[in-house]
Amino acid sequence: MKKGVIPVISYTLLVAIIVITTSAAYFWAYPHMEKLGEGAKSQTLLNQMQSMDYIVRQVAHGSIGFQNSVALHLPEGNIMLDDEHNKIVLTYQQETSSIGQVPRPEEEEITFSCEEGAEYINHTQTGILARRAGDYTHVYTGAAGAPGTAHVTLCYSNIDLQWKERCIQGRGGPKTEVLIEKVDIDNKPVVEIDFC
Repeated sequence: MKKGVIPVISYTLLVAIIVITTSAAYFWAYPHMEKLGEGAKSQTLLNQMQSMDYIVRQVAHGSIGFQNSVALHLPEGNIMLDDEHNKIVLTYQQETSSIGQVPRPEEEEITFSCEEGAEYINHTQTGILARRAGDYTHVYTGAAGAPGTAHVTLCYSNIDLQWKERCIQGRGGPKTEVLIEKVDIDNKPVVEIDFC
């Protein structure tokens, strides 16, 4: 009778050890697994905003009535047109420092408005300093830290952005269609934006 009990107890202990070890490893690694996709998510959002920058400038240089659209996939975050009519701001929460904090330059003038060729802009509402993402772009990125709020911003001094008022001014959600149309020229191109 004793010989049959020992294999059952050994098997039960072995299974218990495997389950406990696997559970401990999973609960230890789960927070780190969440952060693994953070860099790819930030890069995808940045790529989409760079595509939208190209399309906004394309529409602004077209004739009146010229329109285009871009489909964005925003699994999280919110995109909106600011009150100054010169910025499109994508705001989201980052878990790691994928979009890092921009160090304050000592010699550079930091502007709050979108000046042509400005290297840095400062968000008036959040106080987050952003740096231009490339030489030939109007895309600026910056963050409050990690975890914290991150911005990807399109900033124009030579285009007047207006809200089209067909859909909503700010939008979050997985899929957002951005409708862009040139409607007028008043010292600079007037482009209507809508987030559907």
